[in-house]
Amino acid sequence: MPINLRDASKKQYTTQCENATVAEIDCGSLQRIADAVEKMALRYTELIDKADRSESSAKYWRSESEHKDRQLSAYKGQVTRLRKKMAEINAAYEAARGAT
Repeated sequence: MPINLRDASKKQYTTQCENATVAEIDCGSLQRIADAVEKMALRYTELIDKADRSESSAKYWRSESEHKDRQLSAYKGQVTRLRKKMAEINAAYEAARGAT
């Protein structure tokens, strides 16, 4: 029966004697290195996900800010137009009052 080498490499190997051979020590070292690499890969993917979320959030708030800037400019234009119209009405009123 074939075995999955990836799963087999994750098994915890032990020795029964106190005097471990160099090969057994190497095996333990390789297991520790493999564990550390897996943790680094997990942390790396978390950082990538966080960076993607931050970039997405920054893009959203940037577009919201630009939208509010355009909205504010439109309101300023409306205020200016209403002031001019009000000045025209006041001038017409003053002219009508002065003519009587």
